[in-house]
Amino acid sequence: MVGNRIRDLQISILIVVVVVAVLIVVVVVVVVVVVVVVVVVVVEALSLDQFLCLYIIVRCLFREFNFQNIFRNPDSKAGF
Repeated sequence: MVGNRIRDLQISILIVVVVVAVLIVVVVVVVVVVVVVVVVVVVEALSLDQFLCLYIIVRCLFREFNFQNIFRNPDSKAGF
């Protein structure tokens, strides 16, 4: 009797783990698809010069607000 309960518990835990893993994969796939669609729409809407300008601005912002350096060195004034 105890063996059956343990086996049922193991099966239940396995089902929960599989469901959570599937949900995580679905969320990641949806996020990737949305990002790709947004990038394609922005690239199609902008000319090459505008896209390169936007790319440079985004790169500069990420360089300015370098969160890794902020977390490594809390006294740093980088990005603020």
